[in-house]
Amino acid sequence: MYLDAERRAIEAYDWYMRDRVRKRAASRALRVAAIVLGAAGGLQPLVNLAGSGPGLGWGYVLLASAGVCLAIDHFLGLSSRWMRDMITAQRIHQRLQRFQLDWAALEAVEAGSGGDEDAQVAHLQEYLDLLRGFSEDISTILIEETSEWINEFQSGLVLLQQTRSGQN
Repeated sequence: MYLDAERRAIEAYDWYMRDRVRKRAASRALRVAAIVLGAAGGLQPLVNLAGSGPGLGWGYVLLASAGVCLAIDHFLGLSSRWMRDMITAQRIHQRLQRFQLDWAALEAVEAGSGGDEDAQVAHLQEYLDLLRGFSEDISTILIEETSEWINEFQSGLVLLQQTRSGQN
């Protein structure tokens, strides 16, 4: 049971660590694009003053494109989901380490207790309590993260609908 509980926690940790990489890359790409497009849009009037620019209208297009990059990141929640992935992975890892140390401590106590049958039954109960607490804590962490994701997703939909309503 120990190995199964540990494996499930490690799989959850690994999933959040893998998932954060994609979100981080997408978020950074959109933010870099926003910076580059914003800077190019801001410099466009200076290029036009120098007489070598394609026209003043391109500055607005570039600035609008920068805004679209930021809006995509915001509406998809890439930056916030990336940060939540990191926090959730850290919480799982911290709880896993505590579980492993508590289990090792119980094994040390059991090794020193001898062959008393009542003591063995008490230790089994301690092991089961530790497993139950660990499994419940990992489930709670995952439920909390899922709830945060659902709330963020629903808030994004509401904001998108409000934005769409404002354009009509």
